[in-house]
Amino acid sequence: MGFVGLYRVSSEGRVYSVQNDIMLKPGIGPNGYPTVALGRGKTRTVHSLVALAFLGPAPMMEVCHKDGDRSNPRLANLRYGTRSSNNKDVLDHGKRKVTRAEVEDIKARLARRETGRSIAKLYGLSESMVSAIKHGHHYERVK
Repeated sequence: MGFVGLYRVSSEGRVYSVQNDIMLKPGIGPNGYPTVALGRGKTRTVHSLVALAFLGPAPMMEVCHKDGDRSNPRLANLRYGTRSSNNKDVLDHGKRKVTRAEVEDIKARLARRETGRSIAKLYGLSESMVSAIKHGHHYERVK
């Protein structure tokens, strides 16, 4: 990865820059995952850094969230799995597809500055799904 010794990662999903002596503040990537910038043009998802640091490398595997919540990068919530098992998790976590009418209403609510958390609760969605709708990355889950 090229960053050995420059960053420390906690099992709680915090990323610390040793070089700059600061805790990095994660943003939310277009896919709804918390991300941090590890130098110019080197953005990484927090859950992948936690998995790499504590579970080690796993070529040909994906990092899966046990609770289905993309915003939870804690080690206790992560495991490696196949693409197939990760996709099955979506069904197991009770995720549902949203209708086009719901997407339009969610976008209108976001435009009115309603919080993603309140919208997610109202529709029974994850906050990451609301974020994906906000950023236009929801098409594969719309029925």
